[in-house]
Amino acid sequence: VLDYVLIVPLKLGVAGAAIATVTGYMIPAVFGLIYFAVSRRALWLVSPRLSAAELKETLINGSSEMVTNLSSGIITFLFNLLMMHYAGEDGVAAITIIQYSQFLLNALYMGFSQGVSPVISYNYGSRNTKQLKQVFKTSFLFTGVTSILVFLTAQLGGGIIVTIFAHPGTAVYDLARHGFMVFAFGYLFSGVNIFSSALFTALSNGKVSAVISFVRTLCLIVLCLLFLPLIMGLDGVWLAVPAAEAGGFILCLYFLKRHAKTYGYR
Repeated sequence: VLDYVLIVPLKLGVAGAAIATVTGYMIPAVFGLIYFAVSRRALWLVSPRLSAAELKETLINGSSEMVTNLSSGIITFLFNLLMMHYAGEDGVAAITIIQYSQFLLNALYMGFSQGVSPVISYNYGSRNTKQLKQVFKTSFLFTGVTSILVFLTAQLGGGIIVTIFAHPGTAVYDLARHGFMVFAFGYLFSGVNIFSSALFTALSNGKVSAVISFVRTLCLIVLCLLFLPLIMGLDGVWLAVPAAEAGGFILCLYFLKRHAKTYGYR
């Protein structure tokens, strides 16, 4: 909202976009600090006690999120490079539209996974295996069903989503529309993949979570971007993410089955 207000009505351009971004990060941070500084309920601010062991464990457990954020810059660079080669500036604009749409649709799984993670951690820590199994079953069912719904939404409403960013009949629209239809197959797998990574983080198994994130968001996508376009041309670029998500899905199923008895979620 702030991006639109500052850029369009107030005509602040790039400076407006920068102000909107900073404000968007600042508001929840300030409100969070005020709440935890005043509140004396479940959580509140205290003087930190440094512990090398706890810090190390925290860094390892959060490494999957670090990998995901670091890989996004590398993948965006590769996408732009390949789209410039195969489709020129219109291709770069098209992949930007698709990546924005991907961020919007995947936010459903990111939000759900972050919300359910404390519940998983609490039940695992309290040895409430019965409740942990129920949470896992419900979460897996939710991500599975919504993955199908998001895929259908992307397939049936992809043109409408692309229209938000590009006018129908333009080269950018045609490229983005076709690419979005191919890209959408990745949504069939991304929900389970995102949840699986968050699950192992919640269970304090940062190594498995990091492996899932590294393979899914960096390793497989890079390999697909390097080889699929050589075989399929531009369609190979569009297929890179769905192929990587499918590979990540298989890996997640392997880890979920392997560690089921260890953590007792099945």
